Amino acid sequence: PGLGDGPPGEDFGPPSDGPIEVTGTMTAPRLVLKVSPDYPRVPLRMGLSGTVVLRAVIGPDGSVEEVVLVRATSPLFVEAATEAVRRWRYTPALQSGKPVRVYFDAVVEFKIR
Repeated sequence: PGLGDGPPGEDFGPPSDGPIEVTGTMTAPRLVLKVSPDYPRVPLRMGLSGTVVLRAVIGPDGSVEEVVLVRATSPLFVEAATEAVRRWRYTPALQSGKPVRVYFDAVVEFKIR
């Protein structure tokens, strides 16, 4: 038991279809639909601006499959930023001409105009 336990002659190919980092040899996803977040009421009344950085997974169809918080200037902006980014759409990332799931960082700015 140990190494070589699998069926003989099986080609395992690349590891799963899990998300990968975008590299220079790939075509990076390109944002095609950007939904602006709703400005949360409390920071708006307080005159606060802010930034939220989210790590997203862009699926092979260009949809945002997952969103995880990286950092935010205030927790008051996180929910609105997350809801907006989940609705963004991209051209898919391509590796060797095939669409792949990738990690992508999204920055959402909240500025009072």
